[in-house]
Amino acid sequence: MEHSHEMVYNDHVIGGLDEKSNQLKADLNFSFVKGNLLNSTTVEMIKLMENTFCNVSIALENK
Repeated sequence: MEHSHEMVYNDHVIGGLDEKSNQLKADLNFSFVKGNLLNSTTVEMIKLMENTFCNVSIALENK
């Protein structure tokens, strides 16, 4: 049950080869996803911030 809840309510990243394929994937996802669909720029920034947080945490623990 928990996995299906995450599939529906968590934010998702979509990507395609061009704008048409992006739109087709977005339309398909919005048929069952209640979360947001994030673009690749947003996802890269989230990844960068998560990695930075992790690295700073490790550095502080090692100090």
